[in-house]
Amino acid sequence: MQDFSYSNIADKVANELLQCSIDFFNDSQSKKLENNYHEKAVKLVNLAEEVAVGSMVKDRIKANLQTLEDMKDREINQAIALLQSVKNAYEDNERKIRAQARELQENDFEIRMGMKSINWISVNANIQNSINWDKVVELIKEEITPQNVNAIKNTTNSGKIEEYKKSVNFILGKLGSYRKTKVSYLDWWSSNTSSTTTRTLSSPPRSTYTPKKESWASENPGCVLAIVIAIFIAFIAMFV
Repeated sequence: MQDFSYSNIADKVANELLQCSIDFFNDSQSKKLENNYHEKAVKLVNLAEEVAVGSMVKDRIKANLQTLEDMKDREINQAIALLQSVKNAYEDNERKIRAQARELQENDFEIRMGMKSINWISVNANIQNSINWDKVVELIKEEITPQNVNAIKNTTNSGKIEEYKKSVNFILGKLGSYRKTKVSYLDWWSSNTSSTTTRTLSSPPRSTYTPKKESWASENPGCVLAIVIAIFIAFIAMFV
């Protein structure tokens, strides 16, 4: 009877922790918070796993851990997919335009006789203008926000980071300076390198008051209580 009571309480606490993890992750994602909410959500699930006793609860925890793992690199995967789609469209247009130019070069009688030549400057301009870069910039601003870039910075997969950097460098290399400034936040590594450390004298900062935002913990006291109980149960379990 004592073991049943312990298992029952432990599983209830584990379920509560799991739900807290899900709510915390969804809430942080919807508010586009810049903190590393994925890692914190995983810690809550791991705590639930330590407390859980029943097989059904443990299976549910494993399923949620897998879901979190799948969503770990969501921001960088979406960013790479978008940037790569633009790159692919540009390169496809380039192949078609250059193929048309070569076909003209081979079949046009006057060009073959040297009476006229292909204007390669115009060909290159057509390639560059084959993409509506204004729409690309607006799409990037909508889909890859500064908050997403902050999440991308925390990605531990070095291969994906390199792929992201290559895609960003390609896109920025095709944009003029005006368009580039609109999405310069994509390239955080160059911004950090080129930032200056010099200081200038300025007037003292004005005192401002910003209302304190309620933290997720204060909005969800039940989860905090569940964490405390879980730690207590984990401690008790060492002696059971």
